[in-house]
Amino acid sequence: MPILDDPRYECFSQLLSKGVPQGQAYVDAGFQATTDQSIRVGAHKLAKKTTIAKRVTELQEAAARRAERESGIDKKWVLLRLRDLSEAAQVANQYGPSVRAIELIGKEKSMLWTVTSLNPAHWTNLALTISKESLNALMPRQLDART
Repeated sequence: MPILDDPRYECFSQLLSKGVPQGQAYVDAGFQATTDQSIRVGAHKLAKKTTIAKRVTELQEAAARRAERESGIDKKWVLLRLRDLSEAAQVANQYGPSVRAIELIGKEKSMLWTVTSLNPAHWTNLALTISKESLNALMPRQLDART
């Protein structure tokens, strides 16, 4: 997506992509409002515009690619580091941090999901089973030590 035609829209998008709060970005981009409430409403409406939202996403993705190139850290590196940290935590008998690292890996790999219904009536046929082999693949040292 090219630079937005309206310079205020482009400035607003760039500020949002850098993490500036909507109200502050609205004022800094040159929009005028008389009250804090009108600033918040105007900023919210502007941020919801499709062109603005797409431009912010584009700018954030470009910044992420740039940071990845410059730092040498990518998704693969993070996942490998989480695995290493999980294993180190297990060796030190720190199972909370180990489980958290495994949880983050599972979320990234779309292996975990969130239950959105809190109505127990929907859970009647819900069962979670995990084989010893699957569990061993996740936490091999602990299972080997117990068997």
